[in-house]
Amino acid sequence: MILFFRRIRVLAVSVLMMAAFGFIQPVCGQNADHMMFLNPLPVGNTINDAWSPDGDNFYFAGDGGTIIFFDGSDFTIMPTPTDHALYGIHGTSINDIWAVGGNYYSEVQAAGRSVILHYDGSEWTAQTPPADTWDQYFVFSDVWCDGGGTIWAVTRSTTAIARTVGGAWEYVDTGVYSDYGFHAVYGFSATDFYAAGECGHILHYDNGDWSLEREEEDGGCDFSSNDLLYDVWGPDADNVFVTGNASQVLNRKSDGAWETVYSGSIFYDASKYSISGSSETNMYFAGAGGELDHWNGSTYTRLFDSGSDNSQNIIVSDGIGGYYIGMDYGKISGFDGAERTPLTVDIASGKNWQFAQRAQRIWLCPGEMDTGDKIYAWNGSKLSAIDPGWICS
Repeated sequence: MILFFRRIRVLAVSVLMMAAFGFIQPVCGQNADHMMFLNPLPVGNTINDAWSPDGDNFYFAGDGGTIIFFDGSDFTIMPTPTDHALYGIHGTSINDIWAVGGNYYSEVQAAGRSVILHYDGSEWTAQTPPADTWDQYFVFSDVWCDGGGTIWAVTRSTTAIARTVGGAWEYVDTGVYSDYGFHAVYGFSATDFYAAGECGHILHYDNGDWSLEREEEDGGCDFSSNDLLYDVWGPDADNVFVTGNASQVLNRKSDGAWETVYSGSIFYDASKYSISGSSETNMYFAGAGGELDHWNGSTYTRLFDSGSDNSQNIIVSDGIGGYYIGMDYGKISGFDGAERTPLTVDIASGKNWQFAQRAQRIWLCPGEMDTGDKIYAWNGSKLSAIDPGWICS
C-alpha cells in the first residue's frame, strides 16, 4: 500500500513520516478524523463479507469499520460510526441492512467489544448490543435477516445466538453447550435456518426447534482437526452446503442427511471461507491463498490453486451469472466462472518504495525495479503511472 492508511490496525511508517515533514496532508476518509487510501483503491482494508438485495446494489463489509457500496460500475465508501472490524452484513432491502463485528482486543465486559450497525437508507447507526447472562459481550461473526422481522447474529464465543425482539437485542439459548460458537448463519425463512461453527457444529432451527444435526468429530476441538466450519449457504432449502478449515464440503439433502462432497485435508488444501452458486450443480467455494473450487453435482474440481497471500473471504453472485469475490487488502474481483478480473485498483503491491517531493508533486519509485515497472506521481488529487524509460536506483 502506498499512501494514506485509515486509522486502523496498521499505519504505514512511510505515510506518517511524509505527513510529519509536510510532504502530504491527511485528508478526510470514511470519518472526519481518518486518513484515506490512495492505493489500493477504494480501500486497503480486508473485505470480510458482502450482500446484495437485488443483484444491482452490492455492499461489502470489512476491517476498520469499512462498508463499500458498489453499483456494478463505481465503488463508494460509506461512512460508519465504528473503527472495529465488520465480519457480517445482510439485510432485507436497500433501506434495511445490518452489519456486525467487534473488537477481539476489548475487555469481555466492555459493551464496545460488540458492534451492531443498521442502515436505514440514509445513514449507518450503531445499535445497542446484547450481553449474555454473565454480562459478557462478544464479537459477532455473521448476521442474517430471516424475512419475518427478526435479525439473527452469531459469535464464535458462545453457542447462544443473538436476535432482535421488539427492536432490542437478546441472546437465545439454543440448547447446544460448548466452549466454542458459530462462524456463520444463513437460512431460507423465519422457521428454517442454519448456523455452522467451530467443533463441526451444524445447528438447524426448524419451526421453533433447535437441533444439532452434525458434529464432524466427537472428540476434542482443535486447529489440527477438520472440525472448523466457516460458512453455511445453499441455493435452496433442499440443498445446504458447509465448508471449513480443511476445504471440507458437506451437503445436506432434502431428507436431512449430510453427505461429504469433498473431505479435504488441512495439509494439502487451503481453508475455504465462503460459498455461492446458482444451483446444487453449480457451486463455488472460495478460500485462502486464492484457492477456488467448483462442484457440478458429481465432480469436485479445483479451478485455481493456492499460491498467493491474498485470501478470498467472500464470494457473492452478481445476479447475471457471475460473481464478485472480496479479498484481503481491499481487493474485489469479478469472476465469470472461468477467469477472475480485478475491479479495484492496486497499482503496485509488494514493492519497497522510495519517496521524493519535487515541484508540488510526490514521486514514488520502487527501490528495485522489474521490467515494466513504473514510477508514480501524486499531484494532490490523482496518482498517475509514468513509464520512466530507465531504471531507478
